[in-house]
Amino acid sequence: GIFASHSFSDTNHGSGKLIFKDYFQHFVKTLEIINKDKRTLWLVKPHPSRHFFSEEGIVEKEIKKLNSKNVYLCPSDITPKSAILAADVFVSGRGSIGLEAACFGKKTILAGECFYSHLGFTYNPENIDQYTKLIMGNPLNKLSKEKIILARKAFYSQAFKNSTINSK
Repeated sequence: GIFASHSFSDTNHGSGKLIFKDYFQHFVKTLEIINKDKRTLWLVKPHPSRHFFSEEGIVEKEIKKLNSKNVYLCPSDITPKSAILAADVFVSGRGSIGLEAACFGKKTILAGECFYSHLGFTYNPENIDQYTKLIMGNPLNKLSKEKIILARKAFYSQAFKNSTINSK
């Protein structure tokens, strides 16, 4: 599984409802949950822009404290695409990994609302209990062709809408 964490200082409540108090609580509680899921090898991918907020080392420190046999820091040379292709379960607060995974036919468990969370290609638990049950239940994450196309349209819109990049 992949747990894509957020920058803890980023806009915690700028995109709508979050079932946790903030991104740090989401991070710590999710580490506790995935540590109990002994069926799954979990890689925790720190947010790529954490250095903008001087948050280097926080994720690493919390993972080390766990001393877990199934939760590890994702190696920095693993690309998001490689992680998505290799993993079966995805967890995020409301990060772009949910949209990216959907483009490859995989459904993500989100802990908060975002611009794509109501398009039908993510799990959207209403509370922490539902969130925990989804993670521990190892839900099926295969998407229909229609949902994959919708995800790709949403990704295109998000990535290129205000961009100067020319792409087909």
